[in-house]
Amino acid sequence: MSLTLSPQLVNLLRELAGGKDAEAFIIDLIAERLDPPHRVKLYLSLHEHYLKSAEEFYSKGDLVQAGEQYWGAVRNYIKRLVIS
Repeated sequence: MSLTLSPQLVNLLRELAGGKDAEAFIIDLIAERLDPPHRVKLYLSLHEHYLKSAEEFYSKGDLVQAGEQYWGAVRNYIKRLVIS
């Protein structure tokens, strides 16, 4: 799925995120509205997504992107652990 945002909204998101990745910021905003079991499912799903993506980048030899994706996997797994 892809979502197109106006430049004004993108700038506002960046400002509100305070240097944090905009996607991570949006995910955290959504997660705040979920009950704990759904939050755990969300973060576990994101962990699996980032881990799969990291492995694909790694197999292609793109270590920079693989590292970014591995970090996303770790970050979301930790968030999952904090909730449960």
